[in-house]
Amino acid sequence: MNNRSHTNLNHERSFCKLNQKDTEIFQKNAEISQKDIQIKQALLLAIEMGLKLKFGDEYVEILSEISKIDDLKLLEALAELCVSDRFSNSSDLLNG
Repeated sequence: MNNRSHTNLNHERSFCKLNQKDTEIFQKNAEISQKDIQIKQALLLAIEMGLKLKFGDEYVEILSEISKIDDLKLLEALAELCVSDRFSNSSDLLNG
């Protein structure tokens, strides 16, 4: 095998390793995205249940607006607020 063939073979091996790493990264990102979707669904369910328990069905309508939020930390804070005692079940709070 001459130097040129050997160099080409090394490049091909490096390229294959990079493609494999790219594939692994893509799969990890897909797994993370799927987990984020599941977490968001669970948080939205907690928020919905909290709103229903504290305010009845009439306030669940705002859930469609809340569901547009993609920030999981914010959704987590909202869910925590919905199930905590700090969230008054006075309708004045939501009516401004």
